[in-house]
Amino acid sequence: MNLATPILICDQSEEFRGLLRDMLTKHGFFHVVEAASPEESLLGLKSHEKSLFTIIRDDFLNEEIIQLLIKNNTYVIMAQPEKPQTTAYAARLGVLHFLSFPFSSQKLLEKINQIL
Repeated sequence: MNLATPILICDQSEEFRGLLRDMLTKHGFFHVVEAASPEESLLGLKSHEKSLFTIIRDDFLNEEIIQLLIKNNTYVIMAQPEKPQTTAYAARLGVLHFLSFPFSSQKLLEKINQIL
């Protein structure tokens, strides 16, 4: 696991982003960036293109964001069980890394470790 890799957390909930940020910094990831909208996510992905790990909510996905995620291949999509159509759409485009709600911090860290 590369703890120096910047992590972009993409979720509309400030409280949830804060919980993830706190958990990640507790485990040694000190370069955490946040995005509160799909537009901010896209800007973050474009500005850090090759050196970024992204944790993104599935309802932030659009074709441009998906293409950037696939290109970088360092991401986890937080999938909501009540929105299987979004997950199916992303999977058809080549997305590989999903983590379904609810999930534990340990599961997220394991997934990050597998990818980094």
